[in-house]
Amino acid sequence: FWKRLVLILATIPISIAANVLRIAGTGIIGLYWGEKAAQGFFHSFSGWIVFLVCLGLFALVNLVLKYLPGAGSRTKRTLVVSPPAHSKTKNSWVLVGLAAAIVLSTPLVVGSLGAVPPIPLEKSLDAFPLTFQGYTGTRETMDPEIWEQVGAQDYILINYQKEYRSPINFYVAYYEYQKKGGDFVHSPRLCLPGAGWLIQANHVRHLTSDQTPETRNTSLELNELLITKNGRRQLVYFWYQGRGRNFTNEFAAKFYMVWDGLFRRRTDGALVRVVMPLSDDQPVEEARKITDPFALTAAEMLKEYLP
Repeated sequence: FWKRLVLILATIPISIAANVLRIAGTGIIGLYWGEKAAQGFFHSFSGWIVFLVCLGLFALVNLVLKYLPGAGSRTKRTLVVSPPAHSKTKNSWVLVGLAAAIVLSTPLVVGSLGAVPPIPLEKSLDAFPLTFQGYTGTRETMDPEIWEQVGAQDYILINYQKEYRSPINFYVAYYEYQKKGGDFVHSPRLCLPGAGWLIQANHVRHLTSDQTPETRNTSLELNELLITKNGRRQLVYFWYQGRGRNFTNEFAAKFYMVWDGLFRRRTDGALVRVVMPLSDDQPVEEARKITDPFALTAAEMLKEYLP
């Protein structure tokens, strides 16, 4: 029994190790032979390579376990009356048939559970106000190639200006549904370093306010990043909002995406990001006095748009 248990548990590190090799191989190919080489035939074929690597490692573990002493080697031999040969054959075919049925039905079950319906917005993000709290906004458009990589269904990108204050960039990407194949919320913690920004500070903050009608009895948990690039500094807030939830942790967001997909049949959600550039001598505490009420108000207003 313990050998069978070890064999089952071994599938977890084997799967992780094989996928690590796949990711590392993709990175090496992209580095030496270019991005197209990594995304072309190799990207599709690497899935089969992972399967073969897993199968080989699984067979190796099975072989090692075979030669390890089992519980039977420490017990006295007893006379066992073997069942008739035809009974063994019948039982074997039953087990083979059961295994084949499980294997063949798995894609159908997984596909059915993963095919959640898209959930549209309550109101179009195009209607998000350009003026509030004394700010005046200007809508921007995203590069089509970048938007294709984002994989969402709707977004807003607005630069808000207020006299005697630094501008605030407000971005929301909304996903009607999220799925494994890449069409899911991507963390700015991964995207910003790819754009050359260095994350100097990274922590979670919990905001509450009852000072204004827009933010009364409102609370918000968000990630705060202090990033730098070529001597420039920016204060970045971001959080995940949707399905009546507010997340800062990517793992929690993924867990509840699967949970809500199974039990609520929806995986919609939004990434919300607020960016404010800082002057050379501007303290972060001073910038927070500006960005905190902005973020609270924006999160409260978004509730009218997100389902």
